[in-house]
Amino acid sequence: MDTNMKHPDNRREQGWVVIASLILAGIAASVTVTWARHAVLAKSSLEMAHGASESEEAARSGINHAREQMRQGDPPGSIADGEEDVVLTEDGHVVTIEREVEDHDRRKLKTKAHKVKGSYTDEAACKAKAKVVPESNAGGKPTRFRKNDGAGLAGAGNVHVITGTTTYANTELIGTFILETGANLTLDNVVVRGVIVTRSGLSEDDPKLTGSSRPSLHFQKNVRILPDASAPDIAIVGPDLVITADSGARLGIEGQVIADEMDLPCRGTIVGMVTTETSSNISSKCKRPGFGRGPQDWSTQLEAGAERVTKISFPAEDYTEAEMDAMEGCDVF
Repeated sequence: MDTNMKHPDNRREQGWVVIASLILAGIAASVTVTWARHAVLAKSSLEMAHGASESEEAARSGINHAREQMRQGDPPGSIADGEEDVVLTEDGHVVTIEREVEDHDRRKLKTKAHKVKGSYTDEAACKAKAKVVPESNAGGKPTRFRKNDGAGLAGAGNVHVITGTTTYANTELIGTFILETGANLTLDNVVVRGVIVTRSGLSEDDPKLTGSSRPSLHFQKNVRILPDASAPDIAIVGPDLVITADSGARLGIEGQVIADEMDLPCRGTIVGMVTTETSSNISSKCKRPGFGRGPQDWSTQLEAGAERVTKISFPAEDYTEAEMDAMEGCDVF
């Protein structure tokens, strides 16, 4: 036997096998990554298009429904006072909508949607906190004095009740001026130190007047309205009041104004929020410091009727101990 006989050298073949295996593994990894990326993108698109669930989308829509009702001056209440809204959607969801007043300008919104699907019920809930200001041109519940503040103002000193047609000229007036049904007040070169109101502006017990029975206020020449200590941030509160002015008048109003209609084709300065129930026309020659730069401040003595949401947040809430215990004790098997 020839002990010097050499065996075929297959090291090169083994090397080719290793290289081929690496190439195949690389292709498989590339295909896997590509598929996984496609699956993730498809899942993301699905969530963006359809939401996490139909019930969650219905609950979110309930928040928008509440905002629209608030803007129209017909806001929902809470389950506790029996004033919640219940809406049945086209796809069969029952949505319960609540709104609670937390303080002067903050509201809490809660919605819950559920739908029976065979042997189980699909449910979702949504909670939000909103900041509001009085809305103009709403036609619903009007903005007016809070009941206690209005009663205190009407019962204070220097109260002047205006009936029929009345004109004040070349003078200075002090106090609270209440315009009765159909009253027509004209101010001609006058300074008012106080507040002008209608009965509907003082109390929710007096409904808004309509048509020719609405009180009216007209400005001529130079007119200034300067609030006093009884209502320091308020000049005029009349959700059923019609305010007009001569084109040659010059106005200086410091304080919030609430009216049904307002037409001011004149020069002047209005410092404070203006809210009208029906319509407003304020000349560009009237300066309005702060207007258009964001939500303006409004008096804590007033109660907003129609509410416009300026900010909304969806705060996360921690699980309660009972919920934690229930999750830990759950046996899915």
